[in-house]
Amino acid sequence: MGYGREERRKKYLTHLLRREKKKVPDPFIVILAIVFLAVLVIVLVVFMRPRIAAAVIKAIYPSAFTHIHTDKKVIAIAIDDGPDPATTIAIGQLLANLNVPGTFFLIGSKVLLAPEIITSLKKIGHQIGAHFFEDSKTAILDLHQVQQSHELTMAALTPHTLVTYVRPGFGIPSKNIEAVVASHELTLVVGDIPALDTFNFPDWFYLTYLRLVVQPGSIVTFHDCGDRGDRTKRTLPTFINWARSRGYTFVLLDGSH
Repeated sequence: MGYGREERRKKYLTHLLRREKKKVPDPFIVILAIVFLAVLVIVLVVFMRPRIAAAVIKAIYPSAFTHIHTDKKVIAIAIDDGPDPATTIAIGQLLANLNVPGTFFLIGSKVLLAPEIITSLKKIGHQIGAHFFEDSKTAILDLHQVQQSHELTMAALTPHTLVTYVRPGFGIPSKNIEAVVASHELTLVVGDIPALDTFNFPDWFYLTYLRLVVQPGSIVTFHDCGDRGDRTKRTLPTFINWARSRGYTFVLLDGSH
């Protein structure tokens, strides 16, 4: 009898130990959870608290222009990646019809294919900026490559317009980009609010996001060309009308109308 009770006791203790061991998280799962939470925090800071992200960018790249420094309820609209004969003029005319000035950051190689679009945009009150020569991540280029891309872009743009603003590819700066832009006494525009329209989300998602994060002095970047240009045409009027209903006005990057 005593022997049976001892065996049952041992089995019970063994069962408890196994159950306790199961409660100990797998180290890999713990690490994975920590990484996930870290990424989530970064994403939330970058996209939901854009001025925090802008402050970090400004600390690393002091010459970067992230937003208009004002307490007035103004917004500047930037349009990246044109020109596209199928969408750029349509976006420009849409903005003009709504009495909203915009800055179109044009890619040098595309300008060579449709330089007349620059004149058309300027006639209806828009500003032209440089967006390097190819639609690529210019932040990974070395100093010589950045300089070459910038010079080719300016050669395409300057016969048609004065350029004072430059945006890096994908809106991501680098020390090489900062150095080249500064050497030409131009302004490096990073902005603080990407419209997230490079992702294939429903229109309501972009609009909801913009309503949550826009604030006085925001530089909101939309995209041109192909499907992205079509999306911009669809979403811009809704965003502009919403912003105006909240007391915002729209200005150029220098704060002028």
